[in-house]
Amino acid sequence: MDQNSEQPKIVRFARFLFVWICVGIPLGLLTLTVGPMRWLANYAHKTSMPTEKEAFYGKLIILGFVVVSFLVAFLICRVILRCGKKKSQKGGMGVLLLLLVGSLGVFVFRPDLLIAKQPDRQIIVENGTSLQKAEFVLGSYPDYDQIKILKSEGYTAIITLLHPLVAPAEPKMLSDERENAQVAGIDLIEMPMLPWVSGNEKTIMKIRALAKTAKGKYYVHCYLGKDRINAFRSIIADENASYKAARDLEARDLSTKNYFENGPVFKLGNRVYITPYPSDEEFLTYLFNGDVKTIVCILNPAVASEKSLVEKEKKYAKLYGVRFVNLPIRSNSLTDIRILKDSVSKLEKPLVIHGINSNTPTVNAIKEHLKEGS
Repeated sequence: MDQNSEQPKIVRFARFLFVWICVGIPLGLLTLTVGPMRWLANYAHKTSMPTEKEAFYGKLIILGFVVVSFLVAFLICRVILRCGKKKSQKGGMGVLLLLLVGSLGVFVFRPDLLIAKQPDRQIIVENGTSLQKAEFVLGSYPDYDQIKILKSEGYTAIITLLHPLVAPAEPKMLSDERENAQVAGIDLIEMPMLPWVSGNEKTIMKIRALAKTAKGKYYVHCYLGKDRINAFRSIIADENASYKAARDLEARDLSTKNYFENGPVFKLGNRVYITPYPSDEEFLTYLFNGDVKTIVCILNPAVASEKSLVEKEKKYAKLYGVRFVNLPIRSNSLTDIRILKDSVSKLEKPLVIHGINSNTPTVNAIKEHLKEGS
């Protein structure tokens, strides 16, 4: 004990940090996969808990995890250091290292164990005649047993939206899925989508072509069966006028969202929202998920700093099948705001209005004029 206390502080700190990492990563995986975060997700799904409330409880769980893992690491460190024999100390550190390596191995090589299975959801597309009907069943990543079941149920193919650039989990999952599909004897159609709005142009074109020509029954999935398959659903619906939804998908709802990365989200009533300029992930999750029908951008393409943002959004809105309207608003111009108000009353809802920020004097004036009943 005296020897340990005489060691430099940096050595003792490094030892504690090592123990904390060895303890924290396994505990973190348990928290996410079979513990509190999984319990919260299941409960939130059953009770239709608002997204913001779920996020708040999630933050509390993460805070609790940090505190608990710190205390556990501290106690383990004390027990190890009190061992007089160096062999015992090294043995204890070795066990912790094995625990760390095993946890990382699960994360990298068996990421499918981290997935909570989502309920299957259906899309039916009719292509002209009853002989040309395509059914898309949407869900989360299927393991080998589920793939065998899909084969036995007569599915035409599996459509995977996993992307090899989403490391470390998806390259391994995609490789396993290729092998499992081949063994089970079912076709695997790869349509890689990144979990953000950009970089998916080629895949979107493939989905649009599929919406017109597909026949049979397909199982479509991304990693967790959430945002990317909602984007898939939105593209199919935009491309094929005979689209039918057998069951509604659970898209992320702006009515439960209070903040974006760049500022607050305001609900004006009548399914009209004001947001800051969304991030790539927010575009895919909240604006291009099949729920929002119209986006009104108040940025001015004549301004050099805003031109590229307007062009980017216009491009992706067209790709994902969402109507895009650009109505530049000059600073505090009541004429421009009245034009905006008149346009909004005629556009399909839900509708999102945004500039760069959502809390400027101009945006506040827009909010006052667009309040329901004003």
